[in-house]
Amino acid sequence: MSAGEGKKRISLEKYSRVLILLLFIAALTAIRPRSFPTVNNISNVLWSISVVGILTSGSIFVMLLGGIDLSVGSLMGLSAVVSVITIRHFDYSNTGVLLGITLAILAGVAAGALHGFLVTAFHVPAFLITFATQSIFLGVFNGAYQ
Repeated sequence: MSAGEGKKRISLEKYSRVLILLLFIAALTAIRPRSFPTVNNISNVLWSISVVGILTSGSIFVMLLGGIDLSVGSLMGLSAVVSVITIRHFDYSNTGVLLGITLAILAGVAAGALHGFLVTAFHVPAFLITFATQSIFLGVFNGAYQ
């Protein structure tokens, strides 16, 4: 056995996406050095992807168990509307903020419980249930918002 056989080889295929991303960032930095690599821009990018990261972290558990949830975006909108309406109803007080956040979380829990009940009780695939409730949540969200 030679000295190099025991070491693992670094595969270019494994890290190709990271290398492409780094090259893209380097190109943007070279093209726009005053606007791209600023603290303000990086802060805006991180702030923008935080919502997607939170939604993705919740959806990954469903996917790991073999299901899929298509209603995540609509439910996020519905929860936001529930929260904002509650906060506005209580004139932006601390009580209204706490109650609004609590009701938004409860709306998400209730939707998840509804999905679970419909999937287990009626043996309907989660894909169909979440697709249907996506439209329902979107309609309620749009109706309540206007």
